[in-house]
Amino acid sequence: MIMRLITWILRTLVVLALLWFGGYLSFVSNLPAAGGDPGEADGIVVLTGRPERLQIGFDLLRAAKAKRMLISGVSPGTHPRHLSPILGADPVLAACCVDLGHEAQDTYGNAIETAAWANRQGFKSLILVTSVYHGPRSMVVIRSALPDAKLIGHLIVDTREPLAAWWRSAAVTKLLATEYSKFWVALLRARVLGVPR
Repeated sequence: MIMRLITWILRTLVVLALLWFGGYLSFVSNLPAAGGDPGEADGIVVLTGRPERLQIGFDLLRAAKAKRMLISGVSPGTHPRHLSPILGADPVLAACCVDLGHEAQDTYGNAIETAAWANRQGFKSLILVTSVYHGPRSMVVIRSALPDAKLIGHLIVDTREPLAAWWRSAAVTKLLATEYSKFWVALLRARVLGVPR
């Protein structure tokens, strides 16, 4: 009886591991493309991370792809004027059209911050700037907070090593495996709990 139970548990674990690995391969094979023209939207949301994201956000704002930009998850004490010398951004544009969100500590915080900002501004469409690997999860989480808004991903590659050859780098493999697992948690959480709070 005990041996049968142990065998069943081991077989179940093997099946789950194979399903996870198959899903992982599908996830990394179908990561969204980087760049491209996102078109126009009401607002731009940049999820903090590497500096490239901020620069891309400013470039989109400068190109009049949207009216305003939110940078979500900024360190306390940071002001839009602090960003101008760092990125070489237009100080007038930074002062007039950039809002900083200081509350978000993670992707769920980004979603709450983004939803509150978009609702205050009356925005119905957003360009979301983040990394390629973070795109699927952030879209799921933010869409659960803003179900009626149009979200346009404008994704960038901000890893030092190419994602396409993920199997050659332990660091990239680990990064994508972690993100894949978080993506499924976010998807299940969105389906079960709905809007993040």
